[in-house]
Amino acid sequence: MTIAHSPAPWHDCGPGSAGRGRMMLSAANKSIAVLYSYSINPHADADARLIAAAPELLAAVRALLAWCEKINDGEDGDDYLNGIIATAAAVLAGIDGSGAEGS
Repeated sequence: MTIAHSPAPWHDCGPGSAGRGRMMLSAANKSIAVLYSYSINPHADADARLIAAAPELLAAVRALLAWCEKINDGEDGDDYLNGIIATAAAVLAGIDGSGAEGS
């Protein structure tokens, strides 16, 4: 099952856009998150950049997983590639709500 997220791109409205925090908005200008300011969270700038990139990162992981599965030989394939496929599939299952925690 794939759960649709808020439409991309997401953007950071900057420090102070939500009181002592910063508002993260979707393309539809709907709030998706509020991060606390630097005085409370020294990682707020990096967190905001990561959250803003989430839709593109999700699309990239899905595309890379499809490519890896296409070139992989399955059970007899490369162990490293099989590990990447398993990790990416588990991450996507968690995001889509079909993983162990989402069940």
